[in-house]
Amino acid sequence: MYEEGVPLGVGANVNPQKGDAAVLLAIRVLSGEPQVLLTRRSKRMNSHSGEVALPGGKWELEDISLQATALREAKEEVGLNTEVVKNVQPMAARFTRQGTKVTPFVGE
Repeated sequence: MYEEGVPLGVGANVNPQKGDAAVLLAIRVLSGEPQVLLTRRSKRMNSHSGEVALPGGKWELEDISLQATALREAKEEVGLNTEVVKNVQPMAARFTRQGTKVTPFVGE
């Protein structure tokens, strides 16, 4: 999951570019067990329809950072109250098979 020698989240929020994307790995502990927030994509979507995924999507001009993208998308997709998400930290970006740069953000 992590690249050796690459610090967690280095450069994650610096100069997002058109086509970059971000996802939110929201974790909470409920009754002593960690829970992860997931969403199922609509079967009507053109890509990845019906798949289980982390909430997230493409960076937009109104987003001041990729972290803002991840939080905005989580609010849009699952109605997450982003004001309660704490300790949001970036992880190292990865590229999809289609070449999209995706930066995950972990929050609790």
